[in-house]
Amino acid sequence: MIDLIVSNFREHATAIPRVCAGMQVQEGPALVSTDGGGSSDTFNIVFVENASALRREELAERQAYYAKQKAAFCLWLPEEERSPEVLDLLRSEGLQQQDMAVGMGFSLQGYQLSEERYDNIERVQTAEQMEAYAAVIAANWSPPDQDVLRYYRQATPHYLAAGAKSYLFVYRHEQEVVATIELFATDKRTAGIYGLSTKSAFRRRGIGSALMVHVMDFAAKNGFENLILHASEDGLGIYQRLGFQSYTGLYEFT
Repeated sequence: MIDLIVSNFREHATAIPRVCAGMQVQEGPALVSTDGGGSSDTFNIVFVENASALRREELAERQAYYAKQKAAFCLWLPEEERSPEVLDLLRSEGLQQQDMAVGMGFSLQGYQLSEERYDNIERVQTAEQMEAYAAVIAANWSPPDQDVLRYYRQATPHYLAAGAKSYLFVYRHEQEVVATIELFATDKRTAGIYGLSTKSAFRRRGIGSALMVHVMDFAAKNGFENLILHASEDGLGIYQRLGFQSYTGLYEFT
């Protein structure tokens, strides 16, 4: 399960930048990095894929790249790649740990579909729905992050294309989109859950739980066998209640 968690995270981070104009992916002996085309670190990600091969020169080259773009970035270090030597190297280059996500997994073998039906949950299939999806994600910052809005507008054709790896869903309260979730498929067996977000005025109403159950049902109906996600400490409880188990950690440095 750990390999599935790590590989899904890497593939999710790079999928859109690999195909979208104005974005790019760089791969080296130790690092995989993305340029999401903006100045904030939301979509500018450096992923440590092979810490044993990490050298100061490669890390410094990536830092210089983002500095030239006048862009922030965040570096993600899987728990299995974490060692005193790697931590010392990151610190020596001015990078400090800011956060940690718990890598969680759930086997859909024997999963019983929920009896709940949520008529106000829609799969994103139009540009209008994409715009509303992006607005919810951007609202996690105050003021709303314009880089997030730009990223999703630029990537809209790829998200809506036939055969896209991402399945996006929105939750409407009356006519307003108030919450989002994404299911990203590594392959036909494994999918990751991302982008679970609810506008602040609509939190603590069970909307996030409804979206989770909906995508778990969707994944089961579409033949997926494993679900993974990356949880903050605040979100652990809801995922544990749904049956997700903790397997590893992903550490964020800036």
